[in-house]
Amino acid sequence: MYSSSAAKCDQWIPIAPATDGLLAMALMTIIIENGWTDEAFMKQKTVAPFLVKESDGKYLRLSDLGQAEAGSDADAIVVTDGSGTYGESRMVFYPVNCIHCENPSCVDA
Repeated sequence: MYSSSAAKCDQWIPIAPATDGLLAMALMTIIIENGWTDEAFMKQKTVAPFLVKESDGKYLRLSDLGQAEAGSDADAIVVTDGSGTYGESRMVFYPVNCIHCENPSCVDA
């Protein structure tokens, strides 16, 4: 099949059907490990500050840390500023940039 964008590429990577997600994840790993990310964009425009549990792939909640009862209103999703500090997503507009923001105009991320 001909593709005008593929015609201009230097390399073609033949992947098996339904494995394009694996290729994307591999490329993301290389980008992150080599520090080729745009950190300002990641902090302000993505869910990168949200912590994900390896056990089930769901967002880390305060109940997972023993700081709230599971399913309660206080059981908020946890975000990080990348230096080990964490807070609740409802407290911030840009989770990484203002992890302790108390501004009432902030929205739940």
